[in-house]
Amino acid sequence: MARVKDEGTELLLGCNANSHHLGWGSSNTNARREALHDFMMVNDLLLLKRGTEPTLTNCRKQEVLDITICTRNPKKTDWTGYKEELSLRIQDVPSRFENEERLEYAGEAFGESITSSFETNCVMRAIKGTKQVSWWSTILANLRDQVRRAWNKVKNSCSNLCRRKAAEKRKLLQEKFNKALAKARRERWKKFSSGIENLSEASRLVKLLGGQGVANQGYLLKPDSNYTWTSEESLQLLLEEHFPGFTGTESAKEAAKETRNRYKSQDWALSAEIVYPQVVKSAMKFFEPREAPGPDGIYPVLLQREIHVIVGPLTKILRASVGLRTVLRVWGESKIVSLPKPGPNGYIKRRNFRPISLTSFVLKILERLVDRYIKITLLIARPLCSAQYAYREGSTETSLQHLVAKVEEEEKSHWHRLGLEPKDQSMAVQDGSAATADVRSCGLVARGKEGGDKEPAQMPTGKFPDTHGYPENSPGPTST
Repeated sequence: MARVKDEGTELLLGCNANSHHLGWGSSNTNARREALHDFMMVNDLLLLKRGTEPTLTNCRKQEVLDITICTRNPKKTDWTGYKEELSLRIQDVPSRFENEERLEYAGEAFGESITSSFETNCVMRAIKGTKQVSWWSTILANLRDQVRRAWNKVKNSCSNLCRRKAAEKRKLLQEKFNKALAKARRERWKKFSSGIENLSEASRLVKLLGGQGVANQGYLLKPDSNYTWTSEESLQLLLEEHFPGFTGTESAKEAAKETRNRYKSQDWALSAEIVYPQVVKSAMKFFEPREAPGPDGIYPVLLQREIHVIVGPLTKILRASVGLRTVLRVWGESKIVSLPKPGPNGYIKRRNFRPISLTSFVLKILERLVDRYIKITLLIARPLCSAQYAYREGSTETSLQHLVAKVEEEEKSHWHRLGLEPKDQSMAVQDGSAATADVRSCGLVARGKEGGDKEPAQMPTGKFPDTHGYPENSPGPTST
């Protein structure tokens, strides 16, 4: 399931789970229903087909057990119907926000209008299997027919002489067919591999060929050399490993509430400088159309298809979020997926997995707008120090080259001062997380106060999921 969510592919499951539930036609509900129902809810799966005929029949009872589970495919959406329904539903989204509760209601109504329009116009369909392959052709089909006819002649021959001649002819045709088949596969593979132009396709191909991403998360080894007993304990161990400073949601809400009580009237003027329709449109176009959605279920393509309909209400909601110094509850949730790291390991240690986050794309749009404002105003007035590695474009490995180069120069000068030749040593930086410092909001706010007369708005960082793993295509260990 983690691999399906990561790649955004379509999933279809046919189950004979012996799970009784009234929802799919059974006469009662048993304990296995709880496990299957929880699995469907956690992974956001849909029930495509309910049983109508009993699949279990004995002398005591008849039960419906077979069901089909699937996910929706955005490619099959009726975009004309989606546009018409969204235009009607989005009119019910409030445009005035007197307080935070009203803003929360507007955010929920905005997300509900998009998801409801999508679900109505994206009908669930069963996948029809196909055996066609891209390298098959009419030439191969004709050769296969010739081989089959030659084999029939071998079986139907009366004399040994005729059977021997037919077998030799069939052998030649079989060799010809095998060579043509291998050639067709080879040429198709060359055409496919040479047509890969972007990094995401190449990365997906490497994962498939290397067998990566197939390890399931099971019981993990704890620091005291004991193993976890439950899946909840394994998840808690991964949470402590990858997010050591994690605090509960209640403490984060209290910290954010204290921050909001100190907002000023100029925050609304500053929010208008950060959020306006033109930059909202450009931020919406940044994401790939069918990236895996967050807990709210909104794909980027649902925002990009009808930008002119969505941009108005979305701009008002984002601007109010900055002005009121709050992040809506519907955006604050994050789905963490632990992916296995490549390599010949047993996947029993917590460091054998890496986390990726699936957050709301509406929140990511707000993050990009705030990030843009910081770069074009605060960091221009007061640039970052040259020794600051975090909050810079490029990968962590690239930014650490400056540090490695300085260490190598110091090592070389040390040997020269001793009158010796530098030793032939190689240095490898294995973990860049310790060498890069997180950028705290207080430091950015302090730079804003030093660089200009206008006091910047203090964003409610207590509610921002700033420790949600390394998002894909991110410039570094932090995304905000």
